[in-house]
Amino acid sequence: FLQKRLSLDRSEAMADEKRRKSFQQEVTCPICLCYYTSPVVLDCGHCFCRMCIVRCWEEPGRDSRCPECRSTVKTLKCITWQQLDYDSCSLLFVPPPHKKTPIAKVTLDPETAHPQLILSADGLSVTCGDMREEVPDNPKRFNQLTVVLGREAFTEGRYSWEVTVGNEEEWALGVARKSVRRKGMFNFTPQEGVWAMGKWRGQYRALSDNPYHLHPSGELRRIRVTLNYTGQRVAFFDVDRGIALLAFAGGSFSGEDLLPFFWYKMTLSPNMDSFSPWVSLFGGGVVIELL
Repeated sequence: FLQKRLSLDRSEAMADEKRRKSFQQEVTCPICLCYYTSPVVLDCGHCFCRMCIVRCWEEPGRDSRCPECRSTVKTLKCITWQQLDYDSCSLLFVPPPHKKTPIAKVTLDPETAHPQLILSADGLSVTCGDMREEVPDNPKRFNQLTVVLGREAFTEGRYSWEVTVGNEEEWALGVARKSVRRKGMFNFTPQEGVWAMGKWRGQYRALSDNPYHLHPSGELRRIRVTLNYTGQRVAFFDVDRGIALLAFAGGSFSGEDLLPFFWYKMTLSPNMDSFSPWVSLFGGGVVIELL
């Protein structure tokens, strides 16, 4: 009887967890990946924060289409939290509407840093030196590309962190699979296990071979990276202006750990002029959404 009772308890707990995750997904805006603020529903049935969809349509050359299914939108309907009706809601934890995706603590992993990168003592900042440091060439370390990864690995749920790029001219940031190549040269694309954006030769871009140029209203100084692992989505935001920049959607993380990813261009390298992080085909069935 006790074993049967424990089995029933586990089944009920799993069912409750499944309903909780389903509910959280339903009350999360697919643009900002946070809980809805002033939610609206489009003709097609997809929901967004009111300001998220307005900012999305304000971009030059963007028509009034749903960012999810691309159908033409004629009307916006406001919805309230009371209209979200689910069975057994009393068993679920219902987050307050104002709650945001929690800020993840991200520190840099010195064992992954290219020998020319210099990390601060607290692991919160990185700069590029003129010469390679004498460090062990362990399997985790990047030996050709000036890349460093974060210590923290993400496998489920939603995470968000902010990066200050300041006045730096060439950089890239995002997430990478734990299995991403560490030795030799490779391209920063989802096909290689990297979901990122950056600045290269004066232009902001999504990392791909295709001409996905970003046109923010001003220079980017602080960028928020938001990862929805369950939803297979990585989004980027201009923190200072509160504007969504782009999102990678529809890809596959293959169940692997994801790590924060940072690339900082070498200050002195005879080979860097011929290297571009955006040179391979954008594969894997991933969709870039310019928000």
